[in-house]
Amino acid sequence: MYGGIVAGDVGFTDRFTAESPINLNARLKTIDVGACSYLTATLNQGVTGRLTGTVTYHGLMGDMINGAADVNLSLLDGSMELRRPVLGINALDFDTLVASIVLRDRTLKIKKAVIEGKKLDGSFNGVVFLNHNLPLSRIAVKGRMRLLPLEKNFSVTLSGTLARPRHRIR
Repeated sequence: MYGGIVAGDVGFTDRFTAESPINLNARLKTIDVGACSYLTATLNQGVTGRLTGTVTYHGLMGDMINGAADVNLSLLDGSMELRRPVLGINALDFDTLVASIVLRDRTLKIKKAVIEGKKLDGSFNGVVFLNHNLPLSRIAVKGRMRLLPLEKNFSVTLSGTLARPRHRIR
């Protein structure tokens, strides 16, 4: 369905009840994120590429945003549609997007995200404050982006929510 490989271990702290916390260690290899309808619906925009990386998680399956996780991901040969054109760009096409993310206390901390492509490269960090209704999660991310055809650097601020993101470019 999504292609690729998912391998790992799931440990239940109490194997007799589904409400007990779990420990998850997973390795992802070349998962087709474009085929993941949940991701597209949550972000309300198209995302493509092949996802590889590792995920460790401890918490409740029914309340994942209150758990703890460490995530290291690479999205290769991807694209992310933009709701509005930015500097004449309708989509972020990239060769690699590498991210190191931590989940603690309902906050996704993007320790570092680096994007590289033929037309742009950049790096970002910040947080996403998670809401149980994921599209309402608040974004606070800053970074730098370089448009290679223009040979120009920009400062980028992302805010708003996952459902209605806003950006400021200087």
